[in-house]
Amino acid sequence: MKGVLLPLLVFWVVFGIANALSLPSQCGGSSDWATFGSEPLLFACEHKLAFAAVLVVALIVMVVKLRRA
Repeated sequence: MKGVLLPLLVFWVVFGIANALSLPSQCGGSSDWATFGSEPLLFACEHKLAFAAVLVVALIVMVVKLRRA
C-alpha cells in the first residue's frame, strides 16, 4: 500500500506547489476572478510563497520517509 500512496502524495504535493506559485501576486485590479471566493483567495494570493514553502517542506519530509522505508 505504501508503494502506491507515497508516490501519489508526492505528485499531489508537487501539483499543489505549482498551483500555489501560479496564483497572481496581487489580487486587486480589474480582474473579476480575483474576488471570486473573497477572503481565502485573497489570503492565498498574498501568501502564495508561504504556501509553496509549506508544501516544499512536506515534499522533503515525504522524500525522506521514502528513502528510509
